[in-house]
Amino acid sequence: MSGQDWSITIVTLDSGGAAFQPDLMGSKPGDPLKAGNADLISWNNRTANVHQPWAANAQYQPLPENKIVKGNPGNYLSDPIPAWTPSSPAYLTTAADAPTTIYYVCKNHPDEHGQIIVTA
Repeated sequence: MSGQDWSITIVTLDSGGAAFQPDLMGSKPGDPLKAGNADLISWNNRTANVHQPWAANAQYQPLPENKIVKGNPGNYLSDPIPAWTPSSPAYLTTAADAPTTIYYVCKNHPDEHGQIIVTA
């Protein structure tokens, strides 16, 4: 079903790092978010640090700045997210005819990564 709003919480781990966790009952840090085409995704930063979800390849290598276009569906995920605030703008998922996986990292902390699995 499309047209849903989803949230991914940025949580602090016991190790002191952070992780992305879908805001769904039973989810764990690092779980992928499953969403539909044309859904809106936001991130809720519940840490003391600034984070920025940034598009990456399947090996979680961040895409270069010249490949990211603000306002371009599919590759600009969010502005930097200050501590204890939600992201802006919301990210609109797109999947043409087949399911797709969006890989992302934190631009400020590339070892933090997540996935959004978008069904067509």
